[in-house]
Amino acid sequence: MPLTQPDAPSKLRAMAYKDGTALVGPDADPLGWKVLPPVKIKGKLFDAKDVEVECTVALATPLCYTIGAPIPIFLTLKGTDEVALDTLSNPKAVRMHLVRSMGLGSDAMDDSIKQRSNTFIQTGAGQAYFWNATEGAKEPGKRILQGEVELKKSVKPSFVFPRFTVRYTLNMLPFDITGFVQQADKKDALLSESVKIATRHIPGIVPRSYAPPGYEKPPESDYNAAVGYLENGNQRFFHHHGGAVQ
Repeated sequence: MPLTQPDAPSKLRAMAYKDGTALVGPDADPLGWKVLPPVKIKGKLFDAKDVEVECTVALATPLCYTIGAPIPIFLTLKGTDEVALDTLSNPKAVRMHLVRSMGLGSDAMDDSIKQRSNTFIQTGAGQAYFWNATEGAKEPGKRILQGEVELKKSVKPSFVFPRFTVRYTLNMLPFDITGFVQQADKKDALLSESVKIATRHIPGIVPRSYAPPGYEKPPESDYNAAVGYLENGNQRFFHHHGGAVQ
C-alpha cells in the first residue's frame, strides 16, 4: 500500500487549521477551493408550482484528503423563490456521497472502460453532512451550507496498479426533501468530481472537523441502494474474480 500525502493547502486554510479558527470560504479564499460548475435544480414545490434553484459546490483544494480527516465543502444555493431556497437549504435535503471505484483485470487502468466493464464496481465510502454556514449569512436569493465528509479509518487510499485500481469521486445525487419533487432521476448524479485519498498528513498541518458544537451527524444512507445497484450484481462480480476484495 503506497504512502502518500496531499500537497499543501492554501495559506488561509493552513492558518485556520493551525490557529483553530473558522475556515475561509471560496469567496474570500479563491486559492483554497475548487468551485464546480453550477447545477440547475428544477422541480415542483409542494405540488403547486415549478421552481428552479442554482446549486454550486466548492471543494477544498488540493483535491486530495487524508484518511481520518474531513473533506471540507461549501454549497451555495441561489434563486428567486425564497420558499424553494429555504426548502432546499435544509441540510437533510442534500445527498452527497464519497464513492469508491474499484477496477480489476487488464483494463483496470483505463478510465474509459469503467461503466461497461464486468471488472468494475462502485461502493459508497462515506456521506457528506451539512449545516448552515456562518460565513455568508442568510440573504435574499442566496443560502450557504457548510459541510464535510468524514474519511473513516477504514477507508482505503487511492492507488493505481496494473490490474488493480482504487479511485474515488464525490457524487451529488438529486435533492430529497418533503415538499419538493425534483425533475431528475434520483439515481443519477447531478455532479461528480474525482478526488484522491492519501495515507498521511502534511507535517505540522492536521485538518479538523468544523461541525458546530453538539452537532449530531445524521445516519448514513446506503449509496448502493440509493442508485439501485443490485446485490446479485456484486456477487457476480466477486464470483468472476474468485472472491471479494477486502
